[in-house]
Amino acid sequence: RDFDLGVMMGRCFFALLTFLALDLSPGVLGDTAQRDTLYRKIYRAIGLRDYCVRLTNATHTIGCGTGDGGTTGTIHFVESEHDVNYVVSSGSHPPYVAAIGLDMFNSHVMRQFIAASHRVAGVLINGTRQHYSQNDDSPSLRCPNQNYGLYPQKSCSPVWNNNGSGLSFESIPFPVFVLGGEDLATVRQCYEAFNAPVNDTASYPLCKVNMQAFMYAAKDTPTCMRKENVILGTHSCDPLENPQVWGSLFNVTLRSLDEPSIVFLAAKMDTSAFFHQLAYGADNDATGMITLFAALEAMGKLKRNGQLGNGSSLQPIVFTFFNGEEWDYIGSSRMVYDMTGGRQFPNIGGHNEPYQNFGPGNINYFLELRQLGLASGGMFYGHRSMVNTPRHEASQMLFDAMQNHTKQSGLELIEVTENNNTQLPPASLQSFLKVSKSIAGLVVTDHEKEFANKFYGSVFDSGSYVGAPNRPDMSTELARNLTNVATAVARTALELAGAESDVVQKATADEATVSSLLYCFLYNSNCTYFRRLLDSDDQRNKLGKCLSFPFSVPACLSAPCGSHVVFVLVPGVPLSRYISVDGSTPFVETIVNRLAVRMSGFLVDNDTACDDDGDYLQKKFTMQDSTNSDITQCWMAYVYEYTVKSPAFSEDNYGSHQYSTWAESVWDDPSARMFVVSSDYIENVTLGVGCLVLVVSFALVFLVTRRVEKVFSEQ
Repeated sequence: RDFDLGVMMGRCFFALLTFLALDLSPGVLGDTAQRDTLYRKIYRAIGLRDYCVRLTNATHTIGCGTGDGGTTGTIHFVESEHDVNYVVSSGSHPPYVAAIGLDMFNSHVMRQFIAASHRVAGVLINGTRQHYSQNDDSPSLRCPNQNYGLYPQKSCSPVWNNNGSGLSFESIPFPVFVLGGEDLATVRQCYEAFNAPVNDTASYPLCKVNMQAFMYAAKDTPTCMRKENVILGTHSCDPLENPQVWGSLFNVTLRSLDEPSIVFLAAKMDTSAFFHQLAYGADNDATGMITLFAALEAMGKLKRNGQLGNGSSLQPIVFTFFNGEEWDYIGSSRMVYDMTGGRQFPNIGGHNEPYQNFGPGNINYFLELRQLGLASGGMFYGHRSMVNTPRHEASQMLFDAMQNHTKQSGLELIEVTENNNTQLPPASLQSFLKVSKSIAGLVVTDHEKEFANKFYGSVFDSGSYVGAPNRPDMSTELARNLTNVATAVARTALELAGAESDVVQKATADEATVSSLLYCFLYNSNCTYFRRLLDSDDQRNKLGKCLSFPFSVPACLSAPCGSHVVFVLVPGVPLSRYISVDGSTPFVETIVNRLAVRMSGFLVDNDTACDDDGDYLQKKFTMQDSTNSDITQCWMAYVYEYTVKSPAFSEDNYGSHQYSTWAESVWDDPSARMFVVSSDYIENVTLGVGCLVLVVSFALVFLVTRRVEKVFSEQ
């Protein structure tokens, strides 16, 4: 019989290729079989604790990323300036992936890598080392939010952040990943086995790393958003947005507000860092936020004890925890935007009682708490606005009240007045003063001129840096100072609101609360205090599919969580306070909301009438009790949460110079894998031999096919 040998050989060859493709593909055979595939024998996956991502604004991009194919480089551990020089100039096997400790992660080293980006394929950072950088280095700008505050100008003057390098706001042409201890140890083992230089020379075989971090956003926010609007189905970036929390001690929405009368207390809940999941911001501005919580609790106790009556004799006391302030005042500019231009704030219609809108013109006093963690000798500074204006007396009254109550608490408040030569520090107050000069404002800080915080916007702005207690029951100088400032804030607010002097003096903050909040925000987000604010579903089920243990700060890298960072409560790890984007689920807003309810509200014994979605005066929460069992409680509190994003996105004005235009890129799942190569020469020889075998095989198949009848002719 005739036998089609050519067809058979072709099918066999195709089957061989298919087998090899399946064997080399890590996602085809499933997790169990995958361990034994050829892919696993070649590559070692490296777990990521965090990574630098790309953001855009009206004019440019910042952050890190790779092209669609990723980058590959030879591993070299950098522990000295000599090692830096080896990577950027003298090493004989570029490009390199530099592995550095957090102590070497500073603008001096990183800028050398950026300048030699043709020799640097990426950077791996040891995220487990906690000691400080060798230099006082802030990756933030020298003049934060310079172009969107009360004093827009081209030159940076005055310089608030003297150590600011601006590294966080630069475009870096290679990926930067943070690794946990176990993965970094694996990388070091491979490095020491193959790459460690002998007499400044390394030889083959070499250990290399492939890094993937493709970012979809490019050029700037207008380009990114325009692409989404023009090309249907394209999704490249999302505006920074998430909820912020505001409220009032008594119901401000039922008051007649025909003239300036509101006492407005403010702090910001967000912070920033080069790595967003490591944005803990102890001095910037967890200290200000925690102080405001303690002040609310001091006033809330008087309210719960009936010593403030029903609040009708007091002027309204309003408080806000702004979100997104690190990114050109997103939260405060949004609130001002909603209050002005014919729009309505708070716009809480649909509830059972009528309500009254209010705006900047209804604010009489504005007291803001900023960086408070590094006050030297208990000395704080009050930056006062409206010095040479008709509101001078009100401004002086605000400062005098705060100074008096601070002095009673054993601290000192030094006046810093706004004038032609002195400006207010970066603060949310500036957003309000842009539209209403009638507000008497005061910003309380730990610095007079330049920041006392040498690590502003850095991963090193941590609890240990400011001296926060590393146990919830520990008393420290920081906790005592913040407690005393909180007492002064509560008494100042009550005095300006018209409370009786004997009632004012009864407002006292609780140091135990301050210590617990410092510990929970800056050391252990899975603390008992926070767990009691959440139910078991919040802590386990809501984000359970996003966890990626054993890494200290898990990130959401895959479905169903999307392509943005998700923050969760993890034992022994602080709570990141990066604003992120809509669709992420940071717990910080939930924590802040429920803390504000607990501090300023009161518990209703009978919760049968408490409706989660009904009367806005009541909040029904499921929390954990002392036995970690879920219980439902009904709290009466005038606390509200609403999502804020820059007005620029509401107006589709992505190139705005009036409002923040920051957007976060969408990305593919970042990944890193390690492998060993014998040598470039052997790789080329192997490729050449393989190509030759392929050509010869096709030639043989062709020749045999043409002569098959003669070779296998019937006898």
